[in-house]
Amino acid sequence: MWNYIGIIRNEKDMNLMLRKIEKLKIRLFKIGKNIVNTRFLELKNMVIVAGLITTAAMIRKESRGTHYREDYPSVNHKDWLRHIYFEQQEKKIFTYCT
Repeated sequence: MWNYIGIIRNEKDMNLMLRKIEKLKIRLFKIGKNIVNTRFLELKNMVIVAGLITTAAMIRKESRGTHYREDYPSVNHKDWLRHIYFEQQEKKIFTYCT
């Protein structure tokens, strides 16, 4: 993850990271359908969180604080003085900006 969505971010690398995360998520969920091992469950959760972090970074089309996008280097108060949050309902995750 550090190589694609580290300190300096851009859309191309974040898209690549999302694809890698999705492939890993599919593999983990296939092999671990009935696994109730703490470390395995933690790994699955880390992959989910990595996807959420990457998705939020993709949505925010500006640089702010430690979130620096080389393709959007400026702060944009007009459009981005708000929060991005996620909500899970059943197995679907919804994204909101407020």
